[in-house]
Amino acid sequence: MIKENLAKLSDFINEVENQKPIDFLYKQMKKLEENIGSDSLGSKLDTNNFSIELNSFLNFYKKKGVPDEELIFEIYQRLLLLTKNNAIHSYAYSLGLKPSLYKDEMRLLFKGKTK
Repeated sequence: MIKENLAKLSDFINEVENQKPIDFLYKQMKKLEENIGSDSLGSKLDTNNFSIELNSFLNFYKKKGVPDEELIFEIYQRLLLLTKNNAIHSYAYSLGLKPSLYKDEMRLLFKGKTK
């Protein structure tokens, strides 16, 4: 069962990587909006973790005093990476997979790159 779920997760990760970034972001933002009112634990964790990470990132760059043009690009890249990671963690959670089982594969895919 674990191997099957890891294979499903691998397919999902490839699907995420092959989507057009703006389309992917739009779909995931809609999903997050829907999750905000949800009572499920997974939805609450996804929304809270995403919000905390994004706020932390924005505060870091605000304190750093980065010019607006550069900040917008950095925010877009970070938002894309956070959204991809959030989608993958959420899907893995729904499959009952613990992060230790798929972290290595994610590390290879997301090692400092955004598509």
